[in-house]
Amino acid sequence: MEEALDLLPAWRDMLKEQPTSCRLSMSIVQYFRRRQPRNWRWILGRRMLLTAVALLAGWALKYEIAGPDGYLVLHRQARIYAQEQAQLRQLEQQNRALHRNVERLRSDPKAIESIARRQLYLARPGEVIYTYPLPKPKGKARRLRP
Repeated sequence: MEEALDLLPAWRDMLKEQPTSCRLSMSIVQYFRRRQPRNWRWILGRRMLLTAVALLAGWALKYEIAGPDGYLVLHRQARIYAQEQAQLRQLEQQNRALHRNVERLRSDPKAIESIARRQLYLARPGEVIYTYPLPKPKGKARRLRP
């Protein structure tokens, strides 16, 4: 720092000789003229300012990541939205299948007959229906307590 201040007269002389010289030289001279020697208050103030800025930046980063509208919340909501969309597509597909089944039952007499035979055990005259007992479940059956 001391050496830089010693160069000031040399730069001043150079600028007096060539007043139209580069503006960069002039800005360097003004920088060294303006600069004060650092004391402990200046250093402490600068450290406090840098600490405050770092804390503020850390808080802002935390708020952006884990805040009420932060990255984690938005990511979770996007995942839930995708799950809900998949469930909606599945329900729409089931709904379309049920509508097709209803239309088939309204228009096709053979469909009604097959359901009557399967679920109600109805038969045409002269047909015999054979039913088999259901298989017994394996393992212990739980008894319900009264």
